[in-house]
Amino acid sequence: MKKNENIFAAWNKIEHTHSFDFWNKVSKSCMKFMFSSFEENKYLIDCLKKNKNQTVLDYGCASGYVKRFLNFYFDSKLKYTGIDISTKSIELAKKNYGNEFFTVSEYENSEIKSKKFDIVYSRDTIMHQEEPWKFITTLISKTNNFLILK
Repeated sequence: MKKNENIFAAWNKIEHTHSFDFWNKVSKSCMKFMFSSFEENKYLIDCLKKNKNQTVLDYGCASGYVKRFLNFYFDSKLKYTGIDISTKSIELAKKNYGNEFFTVSEYENSEIKSKKFDIVYSRDTIMHQEEPWKFITTLISKTNNFLILK
């Protein structure tokens, strides 16, 4: 790989966005049943049920399907923020769930770098990191209470 080559360039293609948009296309009942079966999602719901006023940061939110999932359990006022490096995915997430919830950002130069959240959730992101331990350390530094990582 050439120096300064962006290994994630393909993630800004619409084809990539569509490949991760599966959860936004399944029926509500199917998504609630299937997505609720994952342990990390059960834990997320349990944490939020204890205190619905907690802030949630979804690192690697893709096209916003975790926001959709949370909407099944909590009202739209849930303090949710989703970030992803894919511009195309964030555009789709904003279209589906609202501009106020999503931003394009890398964790190293994030506009929300100085903020902390009660819950940091990141699903299927570590395997894509060039420096996974640095990434995990960053996620830990962003949370006040819970890090939910798969």
